[in-house]
Amino acid sequence: MKRLGMIGLLVGSLGLATQAETIQIGTGLDASGNLLSAGSLEQNYGVGGNASDAVVYYLGNPWVANVANGQWISPSDALGNLTDPQYSTTTYTRTIDGTGTLSGEFASDNPGELLVNGVEVASTPGWPTTDDSDYSYWTGFSDISLDQAVNTIEFDVYNSYGPAGLIVAGTATVNTASVPDGGLTAMLLGMGLAGMGVIRRKLS
Repeated sequence: MKRLGMIGLLVGSLGLATQAETIQIGTGLDASGNLLSAGSLEQNYGVGGNASDAVVYYLGNPWVANVANGQWISPSDALGNLTDPQYSTTTYTRTIDGTGTLSGEFASDNPGELLVNGVEVASTPGWPTTDDSDYSYWTGFSDISLDQAVNTIEFDVYNSYGPAGLIVAGTATVNTASVPDGGLTAMLLGMGLAGMGVIRRKLS
């Protein structure tokens, strides 16, 4: 019985293999991680506060340049017309399914912060209500824990007046459902049984 229990444990532990999935979390991307065209509505982040939506829009200098995996978005109405949420905070929210980690960088006009599951993990200089901030460099975040089945990623951006925007570039690496190991279990089980047979013969 003990031998059968060991075999069952071997099958159970090696029959499945955990896989990791990389998810692009940048702003201004489509569902496949490709850059949207200028003027397109944001597809991955929901927008709240004094705006109903966000649109791909790059002001130019002094904003940091767009990159291959993220570009600036700005508050807009549902039709994509830019709005000016003065002296208020706009929120950009999305969810990530699965446990793992979050890494990347962001910049905002005016100051902004990043919250993961309701906890602040990064903020730009001047957060929360400084009228002026430096939009010409990034604020990074690395290996932030995603410890829930459904994780909420939220960027809050305060704007005093004039242009407002957010750019995010980065990835979430999450553990996906376990999958069959492609025959590894059968091979190891066979080797284990063969070894047990040799041992039995030597002890006989």
